[in-house]
Amino acid sequence: MDALAVLGVPVLTEGVRFLCEQAKELLLRRQRTAAEGAVPEAAEPEGERVALPPAFSGSLDTTSYDEQRLIRAADGLLELRSRLENYSAGLVPLDPRSPELLGDIDRLRQLLEAVYGQSITFAGEAGRPASGARLRAVVDVERVVGEATGTEIRRMRGGEVSAEVRAGQVEAGGRVVGARIEDFGE
Repeated sequence: MDALAVLGVPVLTEGVRFLCEQAKELLLRRQRTAAEGAVPEAAEPEGERVALPPAFSGSLDTTSYDEQRLIRAADGLLELRSRLENYSAGLVPLDPRSPELLGDIDRLRQLLEAVYGQSITFAGEAGRPASGARLRAVVDVERVVGEATGTEIRRMRGGEVSAEVRAGQVEAGGRVVGARIEDFGE
C-alpha cells in the first residue's frame, strides 16, 4: 500500500477508474449468472485480454475467472467500488496521502487479483510482478522413469511463472524438467 502513495494523482486516478470498471464488469457477470439460477464450477470465457491503461504494467486476461471467488468477493467488490466511484468519476480529487483511500484501492485490487488469478500492478510500482497471469507448478515424485515436467508453456505474453520439481530418484534415461517455455515475455 505504501508503494501506491508514490505513484501520483494522475496514475492513481486512472488506476481507480480502471479497477472500478473491472469490478463493475465482474459484478454484472455475477448478476447474470445468478439470474440464470446456476452456479458453474468454472466460468465460461466471457471477457477478453484487456489492454491496460498506461497506469498499469503488463496485461490482464479477463476471459476466465474463478466463479466461487467472485461469489465470495462480490460484497467487497460492491462496497469498495461504491466507496471509490466518486474518485473514479473525477468528482472528488484523489489524495495520495490518505491511508484510508490507498487501503481501499489496494483492497479492491486484491479482490480483483483473487477473482482473476492474476497480478494487477501499477506502472512504476516496486516489488510486484507485471500485471498478468500467475502460474505456480509443483511436482513432487518419488521416482522418475520417463520425464517429470513442472510446467510447459507455449507462448505467454506476461505474468509470473514458478515451477518446482522434486524427485527422489531419477532412473537411467529419466529426465526432470522444471519449466519448458517457448516464447514467454512481451
